Amino acid sequence: MRIVLVVAALGLAACGAPSASTRAQPASPSSPPALDLGRIARQIHDRTNSERVQNGLTPLAWSDSLARLAGTHSNDMARRRFFNHHDPEGRDVNGRGEALGMTCRYEIGNTIYRGFSENIIRIGTYRGWREESDGVTTTRTYDYRPESVFAPEIVTGWMNSPGHRANILQPTSRAEGLSLAASSDGNLYVTQVFC
Repeated sequence: MRIVLVVAALGLAACGAPSASTRAQPASPSSPPALDLGRIARQIHDRTNSERVQNGLTPLAWSDSLARLAGTHSNDMARRRFFNHHDPEGRDVNGRGEALGMTCRYEIGNTIYRGFSENIIRIGTYRGWREESDGVTTTRTYDYRPESVFAPEIVTGWMNSPGHRANILQPTSRAEGLSLAASSDGNLYVTQVFC
């Protein structure tokens, strides 16, 4: 007897606790397609700047140092499988920046601005999977999402969330850095840091 099970997985979670759909995803997707995470980060950067320009703001410069700061958080979330602006030790983006010897401070006119801001998102790399079993062996086949969908979905998700939108459209921000990390459970963890 052959048994077939088809499962669909939702793929997008903004800041907050894991959704039921992402907790239900299997632990080890096999043979995912290669994703160019640097290219996706640049696409997110370009879409972020498009949103700023459409809202009458200047584009943000790309910052490699902010991308490194973002990378510490994306990689940590993917490795330890948590999803939060605070790491398990309680540090937020400013605490993580301080640990790396980084601060965000700049002057505009007579006003001094301090502190990084941050957007995070977790997004699934596949739509669902199909299991087939002959009673002895079970084979799981994944329906992976194309690379082209990630940047539009991520920026749209942030723009539809008031806090994330406010970070993107912060008039005093001058630069941003982004980093994505893939976890072994089939999720991408994305961190966007502004200064």
